[in-house]
Amino acid sequence: MMDKLNESITKFLSQFKETKQLPIKIVARNDVNGVLSTAILTKAFQREEWNFSVSMIGKLNDQKLQELSYDSSKTVLFLGLGSSKISKIRELIKNKLIFIIDNYKDVDRNFNVNILNPVLDDEDICLSGMTYLFAKQMNKRNSIYSHLGFMGSLVYPSRFDNLLLQEAQGSKKITVARGLQMFQGRTLEVQKVIEQSYYPYLPQLSGVGSAVYKFLREVNIDNKRFIDLSEEELKKLYSGIIIRMMGKESKGDIFGNIYLLNNEKENSLIRDVNAFVSVLDSCCKINQGNLGVGLCLGEENFRREALYKFEAFREEVINCLNWFNSNRRTEKVNEKENYVILKFESNFKDYIISTIIEIIKKSKVYKRRMILCGVWYGLDGNAHFRIVPSTVEIDYSQSFFTGLAKDLGLEEYYLDKGLRFSISQSEEEEFMKLLLLRVENRKIEEIVH
Repeated sequence: MMDKLNESITKFLSQFKETKQLPIKIVARNDVNGVLSTAILTKAFQREEWNFSVSMIGKLNDQKLQELSYDSSKTVLFLGLGSSKISKIRELIKNKLIFIIDNYKDVDRNFNVNILNPVLDDEDICLSGMTYLFAKQMNKRNSIYSHLGFMGSLVYPSRFDNLLLQEAQGSKKITVARGLQMFQGRTLEVQKVIEQSYYPYLPQLSGVGSAVYKFLREVNIDNKRFIDLSEEELKKLYSGIIIRMMGKESKGDIFGNIYLLNNEKENSLIRDVNAFVSVLDSCCKINQGNLGVGLCLGEENFRREALYKFEAFREEVINCLNWFNSNRRTEKVNEKENYVILKFESNFKDYIISTIIEIIKKSKVYKRRMILCGVWYGLDGNAHFRIVPSTVEIDYSQSFFTGLAKDLGLEEYYLDKGLRFSISQSEEEEFMKLLLLRVENRKIEEIVH
C-alpha cells in the first residue's frame, strides 16, 4: 500500500531539494499533528544545516498570506495548511517558492504547486506520519524521530498506524503495553488518576473527588499509587470501572494499548504517549504550539513550561466537567429528545468549552442521534455557537451543517466537524427559537428520506 505514496514522496523531495531557496519559512497548523510535524522537520532541517524559521498559526487567511509575502524567506513550506487555498496563495504570495505538505481532503486542483498530499493518491495518513516519511527519505538517520510520526496517529487514525508503530518500535523509542486508558496511570494515587481523567471521561467520577473516594471503597481498593497496585487490585479496579461505564463506553474504550516512551523515567507524566499528546494538545488550545515543539525537541525550559500549562489546563477542564455534571437537566444543560443545549458560564474560556464539547461527544453520554449545541458569550458582545453531533459515532455530512447554516440565514460560519458561528447577543432569544425549529425540521427530513 506504500508504493504510490512512496513515489509521491520521492517526487516531492526531489523537487524540494532541487528548487528550494534559503531561508525557508515553515508555516504550520497549530494543532497536535502540526506540532509533531514541525518538530520532525526542525530536526531534519538542522541536520541538513539549512537556514529556516517556523510560524504556527490557527487559520490560513488572507491577512496571514499577505504577511508572508513580505517575509524575508525565499521558500515557504506550508505544513498541514494550504491544500484548499492554493489559488489564494498564488495570488497573494509573490516571488517565493511554495511547497505544501498536507492531508486535508479538500484540495484546490486548479493551480500547479509543489504539493504532497495523500488524498491525491487516494490514501489517508496523519500529518506527522506523512512528514516523518518525507524526513526519512531525506535522510535515513531521521528514522530516530519515528515516535513523533506515530504519535499523530493517536489523534488522526488511518490504516498506516501499524506501519508507523512498527517504525517507532524499531527505533527503540516506544514500548507497547495493555491497560486502562487513563492519564498518569503509573505515577499518581489511584483517586487522583480517576478524578483527573477526562479521556475517558467517567460520568459522576471525573472531577468529583468524593464520588471517586466512595467508588474505591466500594471496590475495596486502598488509595495508593497506580504502579503499586497488585494484580488482584487491578482486576477489581478494571471490573468496577466497566460496571460503572456500562452503557456509556465499551470495554475497548477503557482498555487498549498503552504506548510508553522509553527515554522517559517511570514516574514521568509524559512517559505515557497519550499523556504526551494531551500536553501537546493543551499547548495548542492556549495558542502556544511552540511550547509543544520545544517539548518534542527535548528542550528542558519548554518542557517545564508546557507541563505547567497543562496542569492549569487540566484543572480548568475538570472544573468545567464539574459544572456539566452538576447542571444536567437544568436550564444550563437543557436536554431534550433530539438536542442538548449547553449554556456555558462566562468564566469558561473558549478553548475549554471546545474541549468539553469534544469530551462529551467521545464519552457517549448521549447515545441517541442528537444535536449537541454549545452556547457562550464573549467580551465582544456576541453569542458564540458550536453545533456538533452528540457522539463521535454519528457522522452528519458536511452538507447537513451547510444546509443548517443556510436555513439559519448565516452569512459567516465555519465548518469543523460541525458548525461554528457567532451572532449578536441581543438577537439570541429569537435566534434560538429559529435554531431549534430548523434542527427539528432537519431531523424530520432525515427520517422521511
